[in-house]
Amino acid sequence: MFVAVIPLVLAAIVAVPMTAGAAKSAITVGVLNETSGEFGAQFGPVQAGATAWADWENAHGGVGGHHINLKTYNNDSSPSEAVSNAHLAAAQGAVALIDSDPLFDSYAPYLHSLDMPVYAFGITPGFYGATNNSFFSYSGDIADGKSDAAIKFYVQQFHKTKFALISDPSPADSEDIGADIPVVKAVGGTVVYSNLSVDPTNTADLLSVAQAIKASGAQVVISAAGGNEAEDQVDLAQVGAGNIWVSNGSNYEQNLPQQYGSALDNFTFFFFTAPFTVPTTGMKDYLAAMKKYEPSEEYNFNALVGWTSGELLAGGVAELGSKAVTRQSLTNATNKLTNYTGDGVMAPVTFPIMHTQTTRCLAFVQVQHGKWVQISGTKTSPFYCTNGLS
Repeated sequence: MFVAVIPLVLAAIVAVPMTAGAAKSAITVGVLNETSGEFGAQFGPVQAGATAWADWENAHGGVGGHHINLKTYNNDSSPSEAVSNAHLAAAQGAVALIDSDPLFDSYAPYLHSLDMPVYAFGITPGFYGATNNSFFSYSGDIADGKSDAAIKFYVQQFHKTKFALISDPSPADSEDIGADIPVVKAVGGTVVYSNLSVDPTNTADLLSVAQAIKASGAQVVISAAGGNEAEDQVDLAQVGAGNIWVSNGSNYEQNLPQQYGSALDNFTFFFFTAPFTVPTTGMKDYLAAMKKYEPSEEYNFNALVGWTSGELLAGGVAELGSKAVTRQSLTNATNKLTNYTGDGVMAPVTFPIMHTQTTRCLAFVQVQHGKWVQISGTKTSPFYCTNGLS
């Protein structure tokens, strides 16, 4: 009897450290992205930022101890390919998705049916709503108040009240800019010019728009013109109206002033994230990761979009603690986040309220004398906030 008991005791002793030290399960995350195609130049860097985030997290023990298996699916700006990739990512085991895609609405119903958590900047109307509670944007509902803070900043801080609103004809951009029209009026401004069908590939058309903006007496241009927003500022300088500020929330690169010279002065960019120059823990991690893994995209805003989307996902995992990571559990956990900042890389986010509202906090930088200059907040708190969530 004594001999028979010994192996059982030894087996129990050996099993204890194996259980205690067992690694947490890996998490498969899909990236649905416009790596190439019509929207590739603008949104392609999202993939670089998401990849750097996964590589950085894995090199530092994973997200809450979970290794991230990242799989990228290139939609190639094709609606049919986008739908196919959404199905493929789910079939290949994605527990969550990182996404920044003007074609999102084409496959949103399918992802909603799966209760698939999606983390993104969120640039289409179908991303939002009380019933879309598995879609998470660190900007909140784009139609509710992104422009509220952007426009109030110019009206209240700089007394600029005359606005021109321009976009290319794509639904993602034109609907976004169109939603600004009533907001301008609500905060005490006036829309003196609007054009939601600008052709960003037509140089003559762009110069014609610049002339029309100059003639309108606008002081600020809110622009979403197919990634050509910096060129809008240069065109205004070319027609003698460089004193008008072009404002944009998706076209930021550190080297733009070097690329365009003094003609870019007054180009203004607003962030839902901290500017690259603000030394928060999250921003320092981002810059270190990009320098190591994706140096060519280090200062590209859409790369930061990919990183920040990953950080929002990480917030959901952290909220889960030791519970298993599934699509449904991750959705439920992310809906419990309150004033989450991803170590200072984003303005505070709170769910579930941000499915139907937005943060009212934005950080602003402007090109002045050939350099980016922060024009909102302080060095450690760069955000301008209006009444709302934050």
